[in-house]
Amino acid sequence: MLAISLFALNVNAQQKNAIKQKPNYSLLWKITGKGLTQPSYLFGTMHVKDRRVFNFSDSVMLALQSSSRFAMEVHPDTLLIKMFAVMQNGDSTRNVDKLLSKEQYAMLTKKFKTKNGYEMDKTDPMVLESMMEPDDHKADDQVSFIDAYLYGIARTLNKNISGLEDAAAQFDEYYGSKDAIKERILELLDDDVTEAKDESKEEMINIYSTGNLDEIYNYALRVGMIDSSIIARNKVMAGSMIKFMADGTLFTAVGAAHLPGPDGVIALLRKAGYMVTKVKASFTGVSDSYHIDYMKMNWPAHRDENAGYAINFPGTPIKYNTGGVTTLIYPDMANDVYYGIYAVQRGTQDKAANREQVVNKFVSNITAGNKTQVISRKSFDFNKLPCTEISLKTATGYSRMRLILIENRFYVFYAGAKINRLNLPYINRFLNSFISFPVVPKAPASWITFTNPAAAFSVKLPGQPQVITKELPTQIQTHKYTMSLNMYVSTDSLNSKSYLVRYNDYPAGTYLKDKTALFNSIFTDFKNKGKVISGPVDISKGDYDGREYRVILTGGFYTTIRLYARGNRIYLLLKEITQPDQKDFGKDAFFDSFKYLPYADPSYYSFKDDSNKYQLQMLANPRILIDTASITKYTSYLTNIVTYYSTDANSGGLYGFEHSTIRPYFRISSTDSLYTSMIKSLIGYQDTLLKVDTITVDGVKGRELLTQIKGSNDKSRVRMLVNGSDVYYFVCHLDNSELFSKTSNTFYNSLKITNPNRSNNYLATSKATQIFKALQSSDTSVYATALGALSYYDFKPDEYPAVYEALQKSYPDDSSATGVRAKLIKIFRDVSNDTTATFLVNLYPKLKGKDILKGAVLSIITTVDKKNGYDNYLRLLTTDPPVTVKEGYQIFSPLNDSLEFAAAHFDQLLPLTKYDNLRSYVLRTAQQMANKKDAPYANQLKASYNAIMTYAQADFDNYISHRDSSNNLYNTEMYNYMQLIGQIKTGEFNDKLTASYLKRDPNGIYAPDAIIARIKNRLPNNQQLVNKYLDSIGTRYDVMEAFSKQNQLTMIPLKYRSQSEYARLCLYQYVSQDDYGSPKKMVLLGSVIKNGSVYYAFKFSLPDRDDKNALIALTGPYKPGATKLNFEKYYVYTDYEAVNTNWRLQAIKLIAPLIDAYKEIAK
Repeated sequence: MLAISLFALNVNAQQKNAIKQKPNYSLLWKITGKGLTQPSYLFGTMHVKDRRVFNFSDSVMLALQSSSRFAMEVHPDTLLIKMFAVMQNGDSTRNVDKLLSKEQYAMLTKKFKTKNGYEMDKTDPMVLESMMEPDDHKADDQVSFIDAYLYGIARTLNKNISGLEDAAAQFDEYYGSKDAIKERILELLDDDVTEAKDESKEEMINIYSTGNLDEIYNYALRVGMIDSSIIARNKVMAGSMIKFMADGTLFTAVGAAHLPGPDGVIALLRKAGYMVTKVKASFTGVSDSYHIDYMKMNWPAHRDENAGYAINFPGTPIKYNTGGVTTLIYPDMANDVYYGIYAVQRGTQDKAANREQVVNKFVSNITAGNKTQVISRKSFDFNKLPCTEISLKTATGYSRMRLILIENRFYVFYAGAKINRLNLPYINRFLNSFISFPVVPKAPASWITFTNPAAAFSVKLPGQPQVITKELPTQIQTHKYTMSLNMYVSTDSLNSKSYLVRYNDYPAGTYLKDKTALFNSIFTDFKNKGKVISGPVDISKGDYDGREYRVILTGGFYTTIRLYARGNRIYLLLKEITQPDQKDFGKDAFFDSFKYLPYADPSYYSFKDDSNKYQLQMLANPRILIDTASITKYTSYLTNIVTYYSTDANSGGLYGFEHSTIRPYFRISSTDSLYTSMIKSLIGYQDTLLKVDTITVDGVKGRELLTQIKGSNDKSRVRMLVNGSDVYYFVCHLDNSELFSKTSNTFYNSLKITNPNRSNNYLATSKATQIFKALQSSDTSVYATALGALSYYDFKPDEYPAVYEALQKSYPDDSSATGVRAKLIKIFRDVSNDTTATFLVNLYPKLKGKDILKGAVLSIITTVDKKNGYDNYLRLLTTDPPVTVKEGYQIFSPLNDSLEFAAAHFDQLLPLTKYDNLRSYVLRTAQQMANKKDAPYANQLKASYNAIMTYAQADFDNYISHRDSSNNLYNTEMYNYMQLIGQIKTGEFNDKLTASYLKRDPNGIYAPDAIIARIKNRLPNNQQLVNKYLDSIGTRYDVMEAFSKQNQLTMIPLKYRSQSEYARLCLYQYVSQDDYGSPKKMVLLGSVIKNGSVYYAFKFSLPDRDDKNALIALTGPYKPGATKLNFEKYYVYTDYEAVNTNWRLQAIKLIAPLIDAYKEIAK
């Protein structure tokens, strides 16, 4: 029996040992040869925490122990430094809400809350991806993935640690592409993708667990993992390994997919002359005896003399600034624990902070919002200091904190992790390593005058400032730029105040177009970072506008901000109280000492164009914009437009120069006339022309303009010169002081023209013959250029015979409203003589089958012939109507201009209703007659009503049958019918028609019109439908107005008849008529009273704007207590400015422009 038992034990042992053997295990490789005195090792890893992949062969840990250096793909410390730097940078273009559509963002926030249990704040994509990864954690998972685990073992053995690749480059490759980030986030929203990834991950784990590198390689090939990026990284890794091996033995751990294949690290090392051989694997449990032991590691001490403390971290901590507080933090990837400390000032020299109050306020702040809860709290003496320790459960895990207050310095040091492992020895080691020591008192700040000639400012500061430059990616229109923010920070520690001056210019080739929009944008940024307590207030410095506001930033830091715009340069001055909840807006030298300095003289760049036509002095190598559209935009007389922009680095001023060519068919009486025309087109409705001068540059006479934007001090200096067919145009975007500076004059006067042509006589010569000849050309480019010329060419009376001749020819585009003959006919709208009307009347009957051209004749005949034009128009229209024209508005435009004529001949127009394409325009004419003040045509329309409505039932039936068609959604005939029914009251017919429509299409877009028509006819309505359209703010006004005109306002629920609610309705109507679309979230702020009248102030948002960027509007005046509602006008005014804390002051300022606006309407 004993022998059998021993045999059985032996067999069991052999079976157990056989199970542990993996004959194809090939994850560990030995590197020898090429002068290496001792072997180095290469090990393939997998980036997962699953315990199945941690079954190391005996040789893995032995090889690591025998090596002097441990290398992984990237050094964790350098990777973390890059990661925190990116988050610190605050690149708003990385914000998730900027990457996703509104619908996608809404899905993400919903899924985030479902997964994490709280709302998603603005979160960096890196953090978001981590928090949204599927929770596939298993109870027996390791704390971290293989690479991090081996990294921890190497640190326990006190090995040198290195990274094979540049951490920043790897970070940028993964997180630098916003498109790639967006794609990964969208994948997190797709459950099918998540499921597929889970299946793929499980398959990879199973393959990796075998340790068979060939199988791993085959899988990598199958899923397309081996690409050019992997191969390029392999080369970098192999190169770094060779460098490290020259200094000593090396153990390298990288993803297993990097090892195999002709371009893998193994092959690359062999090509470099090394012997790389597989290490035989055995599994007797040697590796299980190795563990990460933080008590054996070297922990570097960090000492902060200014803050008065020292503490030991497991590695080199990273300095990170958040909420105005500088924190030292060390995330340890080996055990997924993070460590941190910060110190902040509490109390003042005169009043010491109370420890209990400071601690309680801190705990209250971090537990606000229900995302964090206190698990335990205890107080004790630590190093003879009163200490409070709290353990917390946060939204992302657990943390343990110690809080100590010494001499008004509040220390917070902590450790945290996803799972509750906060009482382990290494956490205690960190927390217990803290010591404090006295801070050497600093002398009171000695204020200096800081001068920056390059930035052109000076300011008083409490000491020499720290200089920080931040590159901020930005997008202007469709172009991407990098904007440099230049910051100067000076701190008065004794008085707990920090001062910042920041300036930035717009990127080269761009300029600040809208100061108000910029000020509002920056205000919104600060508003989102805290609470606004005053402002924005309009301020100025010299001739330059600015804003001031005060905010309490997150964390309780009282801050004052001033902004100034000087040309294209923006200055931001900020003063912050660095102790939370300490209100101190006392004056010091900072804000008032800020002064502008003269700009330094620039260096010029000599620019010459490629065609050698001209040269000039630019402020830098210019950014060149070629307007390719101008080449094929044949309707403009200018082509080949090229613009050159250069920015003066000393002032931020943008200098622009444009060259274009006049097309060969252009005609104008003189160069002076051309200048007059160019000036007219240049001056917009927002501009005021201050003066025009005649100037001469390089012998060529031109014009120089000085303009000013209405309502501002901003001026522009424009210069234009015409030399033969070349047009030169100068414009700068500068501050006013620079418009006629030495720099500007040098730029404006530097143009050198190679071949000056001072006469420009060819501009006045006729080009009609060439144009009409080109219109017969089979060359499409020649034809297109001539056709485009008809949009700008100024035909003279002596050229009319040529035009008449051309109109009697046929062209391929005769069926187009923009074809040759249609354009030629429309020329006579502006210029004609006594032969033109006769020609057009005789031409009309010859245009058989050319209804577009007949329509063109009808649209202008009354303009051309003031005497007989309307008679000819009526005869031609009624005897030979252009019935195939789909858009007949222009055909009937003469009737719109003379409603009296239309009414006098309405019986002759009525037969045109039999034509489907013309009927709606006859109906529209009838509607205009019905809407005429004092109803002079009421009897005539009533008598003709049956004829007018001949096709109404058929049109209603046709609309109903096609109402789901996008082409039929809006129907002019339906609209006109509904309006006529409301105006011409006939009882039974109107009742039958509208009732039938409402029964068949009660939710249609014309249902409100049908209800309104019935109200006007005093016909009964379905009250449920009426309530529906009263409840909808989009239709409420028209329904209420109809009841009001019938003296039936009592039919409207009282809640809609209150002054404030009616004011809100008027605001909706007013904004909806603008180009911004219908407003949303209209919230009553309150009322203000002036001169006995009530005005209601609202905040509202626009459809394409964030709800946080609310705007202010004012409605009124209303008589207090009055119940009568005025439907004549809306009485609303908004300047589309952001609402601020002191909305009452804003509202009062809007009263005057509101009253003025409606005075203008009355006029």
